[in-house]
Amino acid sequence: MRKLVLMVAIAISLGASPIFAQSFQDGAAAAQSGNYAEAVKIWKPLADQGDVRAQYNLGVMYDKGRGADQDYARARSWYRKAAE
Repeated sequence: MRKLVLMVAIAISLGASPIFAQSFQDGAAAAQSGNYAEAVKIWKPLADQGDVRAQYNLGVMYDKGRGADQDYARARSWYRKAAE
């Protein structure tokens, strides 16, 4: 029983890990098919974890108003994070 509890705790703590997260390519495929909202949904957690490609592409999405409201300040913020 203790092992099961430990395994569940580890699985929960890994919930945001790349093992369980969708990949950057999933977001790219969504964007290429015109499903920009899905691309933003996929890329946001990746960008928050430091994925430079996702950060840049979120900048583009906010810059162009694709999949999210057009917001130049957010676009600039994501571009800056990607550049850093």
